[in-house]
Amino acid sequence: MTTDHRPGPTLTTGERDTQLNDRLTEELVAFNTAATGETDRGTLSVKVTDEAGELVGGLAAWTWGGLCGIELLWVREDSRKDGWGSRILQAAETEARRRGCDRITVSSFTFQAPGFYQRHGYTETGRTLGIPGGHADVHLFKSLTDPTHRTAWGLSGGLRPWGRSMINLQVRSENGRVEARSEHGVAWGAELAALDQSVFPMLGHLLPYADTVFNSRQVATLLEELSRLPQGVVTQEFTRELLDLGQMVLDGQHLYLWFLGD
Repeated sequence: MTTDHRPGPTLTTGERDTQLNDRLTEELVAFNTAATGETDRGTLSVKVTDEAGELVGGLAAWTWGGLCGIELLWVREDSRKDGWGSRILQAAETEARRRGCDRITVSSFTFQAPGFYQRHGYTETGRTLGIPGGHADVHLFKSLTDPTHRTAWGLSGGLRPWGRSMINLQVRSENGRVEARSEHGVAWGAELAALDQSVFPMLGHLLPYADTVFNSRQVATLLEELSRLPQGVVTQEFTRELLDLGQMVLDGQHLYLWFLGD
């Protein structure tokens, strides 16, 4: 620690000062609130633990004035091929919508996972250069609403789609190139919306106004769920194409199955 002893206010340089941080946060929150008029600040988290109670992964974020900001997202290395990153991110987006957020932001170093967020519909808005090792911090943004198919949250927090939309399928490579696509979409209706997510954890998380991405391990589970779907939830044409495209992902390397909402 160093201290400047000149006459007048004292300037001190040192390690992290928790009390100082708290005061700076308090002052900046007051300034930002006065400038924007937005006072509805909050925090949210998503946590996954295994059977032994050990952490598999999680997410920490904040909300403010309709914006959700992801601060931290991490998945244990031995679970990263199981789709937990996508499920954690989707859970956070769903909770952000429930709280009234219509947009979400995150930053990710180039050696971390900017591509992961882009595969989930996030758009790069800029970069901070100078990260150690010649890397950059990639800033990403995503809208959580669709202007054509808006959603409304009731008092119980249930999602009610306005209007009907179509969900289509694509198989994409790791760099985003479209390898195959479906000819038939499926109309989003009450049958899909009513799927129990505890019984259909993959199909039950589809949304009519957003894109959902599945890796090969998730696709294997998804195809098993498809065999248990009640009759009439999706058309036979869509079922055949989903089986074909899903098998293509399973047989290939670094391929992803995309459900594209309107």
